[in-house]
Amino acid sequence: MSDQETEFDPDLFVAWLAYVGKGRIEEMRSTLCWAASVDRGDANEWLTVLGRLGHCVVDWRNRTWSARPLQVTPLPGPVQCSLVLGTRPHPDLAEGLDGFVTACAPGTAGGIPLPATLWFEGSEKEAAEILGVELIPCEAARIAEDLRPASPGRVTQGPARTTRLKYFSLSTLQFRWSRSNRIWPDGFYAYEGHGKWYYVLRRDQKWYEVERAVGVYLATSPDHTPVEWVPESEDQRGDLALGRLRVKKGARLPSDQDYAAIMCTGLPPLTIEDRIVYDGVPLWIAKKIADSLHRELEIL
Repeated sequence: MSDQETEFDPDLFVAWLAYVGKGRIEEMRSTLCWAASVDRGDANEWLTVLGRLGHCVVDWRNRTWSARPLQVTPLPGPVQCSLVLGTRPHPDLAEGLDGFVTACAPGTAGGIPLPATLWFEGSEKEAAEILGVELIPCEAARIAEDLRPASPGRVTQGPARTTRLKYFSLSTLQFRWSRSNRIWPDGFYAYEGHGKWYYVLRRDQKWYEVERAVGVYLATSPDHTPVEWVPESEDQRGDLALGRLRVKKGARLPSDQDYAAIMCTGLPPLTIEDRIVYDGVPLWIAKKIADSLHRELEIL
């Protein structure tokens, strides 16, 4: 790790985004690569997580980004605590203000440290008044209520007969090169074209475009890719009880489900052994996430 990478301050970078306001992803990514001494792949991973943490809006389809206005949203669950969302204009936004707690996000994305999470212990209305920002309803609950059952995308022509495909292995939950390019059984596949990877689901002799993470759940059984929830306390298992939501590392949550789980705390998930783990997820939100992925939540 270089000295420049060691000195990279993610909160200062977010403050720079607030100053710039909006722009092209390519320009922001180039600046991030220079500031953090990373390559494009690592920068893309960090920017994706940055958006899901609620710091800014990253529109990959249109290749643009924009600063997200500062907002306060209550966290779900029995504890009165709220989360500050949006692109903070300076690293120490709430320094010296009573009730605000700053926590450095655990782990990294693409090897790059993540911006800190800012909470307020107390009334969300009071937090919004102190900062002079908008108060919005619980973001985690809004996303969870809006989740729809995962389904294949639109029908597509699929890969050409000469295209080399990778198939998704149910045993390893990873893509592997296929030995045949002639007969394709139903399953989940990936192929590269024009410098981009495409993910397609084959069903009943038709090809469907699909988000990678969604395709994993559509192509596998609940036994292969369960959605699990572990309560924080054994004597609390009601719908509002908090716990850890867990999925296999090879079956990461799709973007909407991932965002709903992250918004329960404002913290990114952790990788613990072979599981991706989200802390502080109420049981009812965990059930919504599992249902949307055609799974019955496994309560451990």
